[in-house]
Amino acid sequence: MMSLMPASLEQAIQKMTSLAADAFGLSGRGTIVAGHYAYLVVFDQFLVGDRATFLEPTLAASGIEKVFVNGRLVYADGATTGVRSGRVLRRGSLASPMAQRKQYLTLTTYEGKS
Repeated sequence: MMSLMPASLEQAIQKMTSLAADAFGLSGRGTIVAGHYAYLVVFDQFLVGDRATFLEPTLAASGIEKVFVNGRLVYADGATTGVRSGRVLRRGSLASPMAQRKQYLTLTTYEGKS
């Protein structure tokens, strides 16, 4: 039986960053590379957790120490800093192989080809 849980913390982070960016065609994101956009989260792997509830859906996660967006500190000491260095993401170019394949499969299935 295949497990849905990642084998390691590193694999979980890769699934949430580079694999997701590639799947959505967001070039220049998802990896820490010079010239790319960077969203870095400094967290304690033993304390991080979701605290939001149905009654309080906006509670911040526990264990998050700092968040940097494009090189600027946007979250620290349990609160936002007021810095707004990010931008709205829209589906990027279909430069990534995974995004191209996803579009091809969607188009061929839609047109009745298989």
